[in-house]
Amino acid sequence: MSLEQIKKRLNSFLASDTPEVIAIKGPWGIGKTFAWNRILKDAKKRGGIKLGKYAYVSLFGIDSIKDIKLSIFENSVGGGLIGESPTITTLESNAISTIGSYGRKCLSHVFGTGFFKQYVYDYPSAAFLSVNKCIVCIDDLERRGSPLRDRDVYGLVSLLKEQRECKVVLIFNETELKECEYEKFREKILDSEILFDPTTAELAEIAYPSSGDIYDYLKEAAIDLGVKNIRILKIAEKFVRDIESLLSHCKKSVLRNIVRKILLYVQCNYKSDDSYPDLEFALNMNHRAARFLDKDGVDDKYNEWNRLLSRYEFGGLGDLDLALASFVSKGWVDEFEMKRHASSIDRYEEINSRMESYQNAWNAYHNSFDNNTREIVNAMFHGCADNIDIISVDQLGQGISLLRQLGEEEKADFLIDTYIKSQRSKIEGFNPGDSFFRRELDGKFLAAIQDVRSSRLDERSLEDVLEKIVNDKGFGESEKEYLLRLSEDEYYSFFKSYSGEKLYFYVKACLMYKGFVDAPDEGGPTGSKIENALKRIAKESKINRLRVQGLGVKLDE
Repeated sequence: MSLEQIKKRLNSFLASDTPEVIAIKGPWGIGKTFAWNRILKDAKKRGGIKLGKYAYVSLFGIDSIKDIKLSIFENSVGGGLIGESPTITTLESNAISTIGSYGRKCLSHVFGTGFFKQYVYDYPSAAFLSVNKCIVCIDDLERRGSPLRDRDVYGLVSLLKEQRECKVVLIFNETELKECEYEKFREKILDSEILFDPTTAELAEIAYPSSGDIYDYLKEAAIDLGVKNIRILKIAEKFVRDIESLLSHCKKSVLRNIVRKILLYVQCNYKSDDSYPDLEFALNMNHRAARFLDKDGVDDKYNEWNRLLSRYEFGGLGDLDLALASFVSKGWVDEFEMKRHASSIDRYEEINSRMESYQNAWNAYHNSFDNNTREIVNAMFHGCADNIDIISVDQLGQGISLLRQLGEEEKADFLIDTYIKSQRSKIEGFNPGDSFFRRELDGKFLAAIQDVRSSRLDERSLEDVLEKIVNDKGFGESEKEYLLRLSEDEYYSFFKSYSGEKLYFYVKACLMYKGFVDAPDEGGPTGSKIENALKRIAKESKINRLRVQGLGVKLDE
């Protein structure tokens, strides 16, 4: 039965005053109660409810028929309050007048006084006498207290229909009923039965009836992820709303990405079975290494999780992902960090948008065998030149190589000159050995980069380089190149001239990486420039000999 058919059937139920019992059953979390309340309120707005009173009762934890009767009485409301929670605003009026305006809940206070308890021993049953011609919704049948039997509830339902002229709605998860009495009694008490199992698209519409970008993104994400739990959808909505003001500056593409990730993280964090990965798995790229290939020996569950994340287009992880996941798991957000990470993603999206012209040039190259050399040359040149301030060294290098292979030397050299002049600070931090794709750069381009980097290296002192190595507890290619260029005399002069508490750490840093700074001496065997410099210092005095030995350097006897 489609959602529209369900709405039509329930609206027909509400529009009649004929006593009847209807059951709404479906899986846990599918939105049965949520949908019923929505349909009830919509019917009230258009005047589509025939009976003038309504009571909603959840059997969660209720242990006796007496408690059900009292709960029905307490939660009865009428007129404009149908579909709203009953309230007690005053006890100044007498019980009768309050019944008419606000429902019956306040009367329980009157019955609960010592006077009435003395003369009315079973006041819940006495109060229940006033329940008639009422729509009664009994929810959570499967969560009733253990002393309460199904058959007792069904007996009360029959009484409401047959003797009190009520219309009764039963809402439950059939698979979770503790006793197998439903099938036995359904024919005796039910007039009709609805299996509530909407599609993911229908459930998304139920959960998110509002319009706007955020709700469009939530609906799209819910469908793509296959979420069929109304609670998950509403929790995700709350998380998105909580940080909506922090994301007001974001582009739509960034906002969409954030909404999709929040829904995924909520589903992972609140999952009730293995249909979805846990949050740790989703955030751990090592666990997800199998996502591109089903591997033997990898749990089928993990392979399925990887396929699900791939279908959902869940990509690489960054600081924003970790901040969003922390927000979902902890329930609070660092507003400054969230804004900062969102801004960085916003910038990333802007770069991607601008780089479309560069990508289109490669698409023209890869996607056909047309004789379109001139078209590709122009597209690649402008794709690189127009984005010279944001293009990466790898991307520019690939473009330059293609242009040169197509005989466009002037265009390739122009791009190199333009990039070197305008992006010097970026080049200084670039290390050809760290190129993600490990492609060999164009020779002229690489030489130009190395010239810039060499001039930067010449500006640094040995102390600057050693300080960086000590702080980073390691060294990069630029530090390696710097140390390789120094002579034994330069190491000797530095060790002798430097004085301070960091000398020990600087020398140890040099010794730790001495294997990388060995170079063949002309006409002689390979030796360690650093150790030779220290051995020269050791020969100068007995105390220096002890100092050098203390650093772990082996000295000749």
